[in-house]
Amino acid sequence: MANPAFGRTRDDRYRALFTGGLRITTTLNPEVQAAAEGAVDQVLSYPGDPDAAVTVIDPRTGYVRAMVGGDDAAYWADRDAGRVNLATGVGGTGRQTGSSFKAFALVAALEHGISPDTTFPAPATLDLVLPDGTTWPVTNAGGQGFGTISLRSATIDSVNTVYAQVMQRLTPEVVVETAQRMGMRCCPDLAEPTAPLDAYMAAILGSNEANTLEMASAYGTLATGGQRVDPVPVVTVTDARGDVLWQADPQPKQVVSPQVASVADDILHDAVLYGTGTAANIGRPQIGKTGTDDDHANAWFVGAVPQLTAAVWVGFHQGQIPMEPPRTRIEVLGGTWPAQIWRLLMLRATAGLPPEAFPTPEAKFVSVAVDVSQQPACLPNAFTLPSNIELRSFLEGTEPTQVCTTPTSLQDVLVPSVIGRPQPEAMSSLRTAGFYVRVELAPSTQPEGTVMYQDPIGGAFEQQTRTVTITVATPEPTQP
Repeated sequence: MANPAFGRTRDDRYRALFTGGLRITTTLNPEVQAAAEGAVDQVLSYPGDPDAAVTVIDPRTGYVRAMVGGDDAAYWADRDAGRVNLATGVGGTGRQTGSSFKAFALVAALEHGISPDTTFPAPATLDLVLPDGTTWPVTNAGGQGFGTISLRSATIDSVNTVYAQVMQRLTPEVVVETAQRMGMRCCPDLAEPTAPLDAYMAAILGSNEANTLEMASAYGTLATGGQRVDPVPVVTVTDARGDVLWQADPQPKQVVSPQVASVADDILHDAVLYGTGTAANIGRPQIGKTGTDDDHANAWFVGAVPQLTAAVWVGFHQGQIPMEPPRTRIEVLGGTWPAQIWRLLMLRATAGLPPEAFPTPEAKFVSVAVDVSQQPACLPNAFTLPSNIELRSFLEGTEPTQVCTTPTSLQDVLVPSVIGRPQPEAMSSLRTAGFYVRVELAPSTQPEGTVMYQDPIGGAFEQQTRTVTITVATPEPTQP
């Protein structure tokens, strides 16, 4: 009602809409729509089952090919809670996305120098210390620990304690910016919620609310090799004479590098083949990620083939009701009913589409020494402590090029105690701390090569680049 193409004033546009003989051609595909409705009905077939919402988009054009906004019976039976389009927002809020949000953090990590092979400790629970001194307790689904694992494995198995560390390293602002750049909050004129994503730590686990329209759109950015196309629900509008008043003009925008999108697609493909999304496997190139909130009140599967992207949400339209027995037949996770709906839908929707591979530009990695104490990472300057310098792998083109602006002077550093340690180990420890080392030898009965004394002593604070003298044991001369 705001587009001047349909009339100069609001009253003009109102009359044109209801009395002007307009012909509105939508982007919906009847076959895909029937596939979506059939998949929901087949999986959620029992009285008392929760609701589902589905949006299917052609990621190359943004055309909305199908949308299921909830159960028809619930819509007409529940005047207050039921009469909403669950696909575009539940009561103006949307629903928490759970771990399906991790796809955006994965992209942010790849863009900021965290390679798929970067390893993290993955305990069952983790108390993460936040900048304000408080702690954030994070627990993996099922209370399972994974030892030390790579970012790739943490994505495939949806490991919360690893992704919490990723969020801490990147900062919430970086991850939220990436999600919105990819398409989250794409559609304030079409869907709820409209407020920007909140940049807090729990966002990594899907605490922000969303709808299936924006989730399908944002995942579509990965399906197209990093090109974002906003959703388009209408192709053309013509007047009673057949003259075109408005026509869709999708404008793809490269918002993620093709190399980053390719690596993310490869990992999210494995999440379907081997991880939490196996129930969605349709036997062709595809990506996907499950999502379940802490209370099992919302469960998601979002995924794509190159020609179609689909987001599936399962939950109760009446509110945040845990989907656990005896309320539901099973404990509902993203890898159960949502993944099953997605699979049935996409098997039928892609039946006439040839299997296609996602764009796969060559992804080269380069190794760069960076100051890891800075966020984002930057190149060490003359005052950077050696202990803060790490060699990290970056996708070519994403490596940092700016020299760190801090620190700006020599720093006082704690001298490590190296007495009793072997000379090579002692020298490495002191140099890593930022000191030069001078070695003196002295005969002793102690094991050869062991540090006997040091100056300055361990535990003192000294300015970096100062020389620490260590006295190393040598064999005493033999008596004639």
